[in-house]
Amino acid sequence: MFSSASSPGSSSRRSGSSVTDYTSSPESYYSGSKRRVTGIPNPRVSIVTPRLQEDIQGKHSCDVTLLDFVTRVWGIDPDVAGHILSLKGWTLLPEPLQLYREAHSEPQMYVPFAEIAESLVKDARKEVREFLTRRKATLEAQTGMETSINLWIERGNTILKSALTKRKPDMLILKEVVDVTPTWLLVRQVIEFKRKSKPLQGIVPTASSSTSAYPPSLNPTASSSSAASSFSGIRVPEVSSVASSASGTKRSRTSKAKNAAPRRTTRSKDSTTPATASSGGRSADPAPSPAGSQKRKNSGTHGGGDAKRVRTSDKVPKVTADQVQLAIYALECLDASTRHYASGVFIDRFKVSLWYYDRSCVISSVSFDFHSNPEQLALVLYALSACDDKHAGFDPLLTLLDNRSPRPKDHLHWQDVVNAEIDLRTLDPSSERGRFRLKDTLFAYRGLIGRGTMVYQVTPLIDGLKDCNSEALKISWPLLTRPLEANTIQRLHKRLQPQWREHIPEVTFSATQTAEQLNLPRVELLKTNPIDKFEDRLLHALAMKLYGKLWDVGSVEAFQGVFVNCVEFYLGHYHAYDDAKVLHRDLSENNLMFERGDAGTVKGILNDWDMASYVEANNEIPLSTATHRTGTIPFMARDLLADNDPPPHLFRHDLESFYYILVWAALHYDFAGKRRLPIVSAVNGWDAPTFKTARNDKKIFISDKHERNQVFGNVPPEHEALLPWLTSLGVLFHKGSMSEQQDSESPGWDNDTLGGHITFHNFMAALGRKPR
Repeated sequence: MFSSASSPGSSSRRSGSSVTDYTSSPESYYSGSKRRVTGIPNPRVSIVTPRLQEDIQGKHSCDVTLLDFVTRVWGIDPDVAGHILSLKGWTLLPEPLQLYREAHSEPQMYVPFAEIAESLVKDARKEVREFLTRRKATLEAQTGMETSINLWIERGNTILKSALTKRKPDMLILKEVVDVTPTWLLVRQVIEFKRKSKPLQGIVPTASSSTSAYPPSLNPTASSSSAASSFSGIRVPEVSSVASSASGTKRSRTSKAKNAAPRRTTRSKDSTTPATASSGGRSADPAPSPAGSQKRKNSGTHGGGDAKRVRTSDKVPKVTADQVQLAIYALECLDASTRHYASGVFIDRFKVSLWYYDRSCVISSVSFDFHSNPEQLALVLYALSACDDKHAGFDPLLTLLDNRSPRPKDHLHWQDVVNAEIDLRTLDPSSERGRFRLKDTLFAYRGLIGRGTMVYQVTPLIDGLKDCNSEALKISWPLLTRPLEANTIQRLHKRLQPQWREHIPEVTFSATQTAEQLNLPRVELLKTNPIDKFEDRLLHALAMKLYGKLWDVGSVEAFQGVFVNCVEFYLGHYHAYDDAKVLHRDLSENNLMFERGDAGTVKGILNDWDMASYVEANNEIPLSTATHRTGTIPFMARDLLADNDPPPHLFRHDLESFYYILVWAALHYDFAGKRRLPIVSAVNGWDAPTFKTARNDKKIFISDKHERNQVFGNVPPEHEALLPWLTSLGVLFHKGSMSEQQDSESPGWDNDTLGGHITFHNFMAALGRKPR
């Protein structure tokens, strides 16, 4: 999977005749009988949407309180948040509000909303400064860093390109002001608009026994540096479609009794302004002490709640296709770098909900009507303006270059991280290594929930050393229940004989951090809104030597040598299984690699051990507890493509994967040109969207000699040396298949080897090679 050749930015990647390494999915997840999002070769919205809905189902926590969300995710001081919610007199500008209400299309909603937002954020910043002054906050907290946040509006017409997609988001909040079309790397949050729902008029929050404005789960005295130190305005592009007089409209502050109660009043259906405060400023209810307050009930209010609410996956509302649109944009944000999480705002006319996305789950807030509850919209917009990079989900260990400089015309978004520096030494303070310069993006995960693997070609930055050789840096989010890849490789090195160790990846750095150590928002949010059967993940960083891809090896003869190495465990798969008791479980063309020696010799390397299983002493393979299966569909064994629960992963399944890799290479590799060719139509079904299609096509291929010969007829003349291998292995797997059909009910028949046919020694004999 780690390769120095044919990077995403190379010309061969952009040619129509090649299949890019970036677009392949060497580590795909599957759910049920279909591919998950990361396994879909076609990223059109119509295709991605239903799959993403399936991915999120069972991993979605809903109805998180507004206060919990803005404090946990966007890092706003709970006292500041409570103060904003307690104020009266928040006003929505009448003219933009009217235009927003009467909009007949989503694009007509963008600019009026931006003007409303600009006004609310300006007022909120002023109120917060006064609040901090009364609280005798430090001068720095009062003045802030004044880092502007750019609210980017292009009426949904401008395309943001990624490796595979062209998306047209409604509204973005960016890290910085840009004069050109931004890339996903710069996006802090996304705002998605819909106009389907009607305003919820006259909503009064459910009464609570608590009088506190703060969630009991939060420390009301804790201060958030991000909220206190950054009071950023929202910049709106100059537009002419909205009357300029609207932006200058004064907010009404009609006199009202100081201690008026209740805090919020019910408005008439046509009202455009909420209850107002005295001329001296917005009034607020007396701030009660949260210390003596009772726990809030879990209602639809903006308050917090301590009581756990466990919903089984079948009772959690399914994410709608409209809401998935926001998730697609979050996927693009996560795909652009080593970002820890992404977030956004979903606005359906007046109904607002907040959304959080990371590699383990999706979390959404309880929705509110901002026409009836402008103070809640004021809090959301202030939180967006005050949110710093860390609380926007950006990796604090990644330092980017100045992205405001002009980019080449053919600039591709994944190269925005090129020349960035990542310092992972804080993950492992005992290591002298861990600082790297990113030179190229080799692979980016195309799913939302899952391992989220990002692979970069990097240069190690080591004090006192210059001109270090390039390495591969892999950042991923494996399940807590799985062995770490670094530990698996270490186990292989310890248990294998010396002559086999050189065929195992050479790790130069590894470190991990849990969600708790990273202070990910989901840790606290899921305490009060847990997910049934939640699968937790941690951050795993792994650096190793940079190896070559199979199609870069240069000749058929060299390929044959590497392939045998990998099977035999000249890379050592057989020895990994028999001696080290490790089963790879995710064999694909991207994981069989090579290293070229000084004399031009090549040796095989079997890479990507992150999905490996440890084999018990009796050669039994423990069943996985994960709720999904793994693999790369064109290379998965037929048994593992079962519609329902697949059987345990056996050694013969990996031998079958090796056979499919061999066939795939014979059909699709141009060794002279060092590239992969488009998929041959004869094996299109191997890469089908559903397991059933792929399984049936492979069954026909194995059982029908005529079908095999038709496939082999597509092997180009320069690869004829591979035909004897293809034919002999085809006969071997055909015998195993026939034995299963005819003899599987016989006493003593061995399922592990399909009646003694599918074994390592028989596989090597079909290749005409004797194991070392």
